[in-house]
Amino acid sequence: MAVPAHYHARAALEADLHVQVEVDRVVLPSPTPGEAVVEGRVARVFRGDPALLSSRISFEVSCLRDGDLVPPSGIDWKHVDTLAEATVIEVYLNRWEGGYAVAFSQSYLLDAVTDAPRYPFTEEDAREPAVPPMNWRERLELVALVGGMILFLGGGLAGFVYAFRALLQ
Repeated sequence: MAVPAHYHARAALEADLHVQVEVDRVVLPSPTPGEAVVEGRVARVFRGDPALLSSRISFEVSCLRDGDLVPPSGIDWKHVDTLAEATVIEVYLNRWEGGYAVAFSQSYLLDAVTDAPRYPFTEEDAREPAVPPMNWRERLELVALVGGMILFLGGGLAGFVYAFRALLQ
């Protein structure tokens, strides 16, 4: 089951950091699916402490190989071959256990460092979509469904009472 896009956007907006990292090394997991360790140097800081620029950083990115079975989730799996060849990754990170963790799979592989973020999110992106009001047809279907359930359950209850009374006699 796919996670709605506004959850990903909210995770990105609430992340501690939004950076682009020039990748130096990717340590792939064995077996997959699993978490690859991405190591590199912060090339751009879009959110967070500007002093992180040029700092060494590492974090884990979820990855898989062809044929791997993964449960339905909100994880945006990267293919190991693509991840192993990554040169730049734009990522939203949270501070976690003395290091960094990717915020709800918000990592994107790029060909080169850019001056502006390639994957920005806005409050509009993170807003939960409004549920439109029901039209007359949907209301009629709901009334029919509820009415049918009442008749079914009511009939079942009447049958149960009749059978119970018959047992008592």
